[in-house]
Amino acid sequence: MNERVIGRAVEELDGVVGWLVYFGRLYLEKGADAIDEVKEMGAKLVKRELEEALSRSPYYAHIMRAVATLGRARWRNVVDYVTAQLGRKVTNATIARDLRNLVKMGFIEKVNDEYRVADPIVRYAVLKWL
Repeated sequence: MNERVIGRAVEELDGVVGWLVYFGRLYLEKGADAIDEVKEMGAKLVKRELEEALSRSPYYAHIMRAVATLGRARWRNVVDYVTAQLGRKVTNATIARDLRNLVKMGFIEKVNDEYRVADPIVRYAVLKWL
């Protein structure tokens, strides 16, 4: 396997070990196209999980979209994005609670003072469907 393909696979699938394992198996059949197939299959699985989780708060989808779109987002970025999307301010307490919950569920992680989507497949699914 060429190192460029390995690098792309790690960049686009790293996070959950299973995605890379599935890619390795599928690569034997389909070559580098296996990356896109794993992303699509993974995104469909993640979509179901996201839909169930996002039904718990009307703001989860906006927060997830903010973090996924920005790549890395500070608190202020999330608040500004959600405000712009809704056309109204949401309380700081609500945003803080929902960010904490999304971190606890494993969809988002906080590194220093920035939030990011924990898994590239989840990010791909959010950008594709939300």
